[in-house]
Amino acid sequence: MDISKFQGSDCYMHVHWAFANVTTDWAVDVSGYQGQFDGLLNLTGISRILSFGGWGFSTTSYTYSIFRTGVQTANQQTFAQNVVDFIVDNNLDGVEFDWEYPGAQDIPGVPADSVESPQNYLEFLKIDYIVYMTYDLHGQWDYNRTYADPGCPNGGCLRSQVNKTETEYALSMITKAGVPAKQVVAGLAMYGRSFKMAEANCTEPECLFTGPDSGADAGECTQTPGYLANYEIYEILVQAENPDLYGNISITQYHDEGDVLIYNETNWMSWLSLSSYAARQSWTDGLNFGGTSHWAVDLNETYSNNGTGNELSSGLELDFTVCEYSLTFASLRPGRLAAHRLRRRLYSAGADRHAGHGLHQLHQREQRLRRDVHLPKQSSFDTE
Repeated sequence: MDISKFQGSDCYMHVHWAFANVTTDWAVDVSGYQGQFDGLLNLTGISRILSFGGWGFSTTSYTYSIFRTGVQTANQQTFAQNVVDFIVDNNLDGVEFDWEYPGAQDIPGVPADSVESPQNYLEFLKIDYIVYMTYDLHGQWDYNRTYADPGCPNGGCLRSQVNKTETEYALSMITKAGVPAKQVVAGLAMYGRSFKMAEANCTEPECLFTGPDSGADAGECTQTPGYLANYEIYEILVQAENPDLYGNISITQYHDEGDVLIYNETNWMSWLSLSSYAARQSWTDGLNFGGTSHWAVDLNETYSNNGTGNELSSGLELDFTVCEYSLTFASLRPGRLAAHRLRRRLYSAGADRHAGHGLHQLHQREQRLRRDVHLPKQSSFDTE
């Protein structure tokens, strides 16, 4: 997504630019995406937050140790001062560290950090709010994990990555640990997790996926089996509603602690539709949490003119986007936007019916929905 096309200042309070690089001597580096970073600096009417880390940086063999050494006592001051100087020099509003996951013992090729490190984390990180991920609760990694889900001894059962009950348990755990609810922003995903089903069209709790590697169909743009951006999900729904244009595409939809879409008989996907997204936001607001965060806005926007690809016309008033092929789950790269939508109103009822007659009509309706959302400007999470 070209950041110059981002028009979320009317409905987002904060935008996180993800991700800036940190060098081995703990300097901030955005040179690889200077144009996109300059676009961030030009945004107005919104708090601009610079993000560091992410899955790739935290787990790649040549970068995972940078955070670990940076928070050690001997290096804390250098690292912190470099970050502060960069934020001040560029007149930004804050900084985010997305460190995934230093204490984990099951990341291939990455050893768990030492038991002494938590105190270093606490000394280094002084925070205004926590973006608490409430997605990826289940995935391909559940395979052969005995305790991944109750009632599924082999860990290979189809389970929602956005399960509401498990989300509630997770939110309860962080507040029970002493973090004020108002300081917790619930992270929501603008993508779905998909699996290849062992039995076609199975809808029972004991339904299984096929193995440790996803056999699900890859999206046209994300090109990653097991991971579909929202715009790719919208395309599946539109194609299913227009068999005269796309042929017969079988789909089954139901709601079970989140939305489930079965398509082409053996692809099972969990996600949040527009109405479920709105309901989840309203629910977290009702629990007095600080708001919600969306990862990531470009996963929902590719079919609009806000994308960086060219729009191709089929001659049938349908819009098809030339993909940005770097947008895979394994390479969520700098220049992407993870934006916080805080204290937003619900979308109009029935927003996810997808009754349009093609991608162009679907995009028009999404834009109308967005225009219906008006957010009060709050500053409780500004880092000033």
